[in-house]
Amino acid sequence: MAEKTTEQLEKELAALQKENKSLKEADAAKAKELKEAAAVVADLKEQLAAKSAGVLTVKVGKVTYKVVGGGFHKGTPYTKNEIAADPKIAKELVEKGSGLLIKIK
Repeated sequence: MAEKTTEQLEKELAALQKENKSLKEADAAKAKELKEAAAVVADLKEQLAAKSAGVLTVKVGKVTYKVVGGGFHKGTPYTKNEIAADPKIAKELVEKGSGLLIKIK
């Protein structure tokens, strides 16, 4: 078996370094996807637990709120279910500091 020249070894090294960089980038992308998927799973578990407990929740931004009652907003009456189903109304209630929503996470 013939020995490789320095030039051949340097070419192989460069190719391996390029492949290593590519693999590291792919690994970082997969790690990010995994982290995002784990966050989705955690959120779904939280939603499932809230539903099984009979608690109505609504998410405003990244924060989850428990809907404790219905009430009036801008002169219009809303039930607990309507508030839980409408994130826009929930956001306005949160911004107003309404006691109809309690921060749970």
